Amino acid sequence: PGTRPVLEHPGWLTLGPAGWSPVQVGLPEKGFDIVVEARGLPVGRFVCTPRHGGHAHEDSILAALALVDHAAMACLIEAAAA
Repeated sequence: PGTRPVLEHPGWLTLGPAGWSPVQVGLPEKGFDIVVEARGLPVGRFVCTPRHGGHAHEDSILAALALVDHAAMACLIEAAAA
């Protein structure tokens, strides 16, 4: 953690104080993380590696964030059932 950029809502990549749009600037070649948070706490992360460099499509970024939100919801449901 901390060595790769993190994709955050609403679709910005951040690395320390720096931030950029993967749609306008592009995805990092060495990949990025998406943190899974449930109730404001990190419960996991996805490690993403782009198949090719270049700019990402906005729909792809939004879909990735939606899938991570679904994973967070699944964590909450599992915790409530335990």
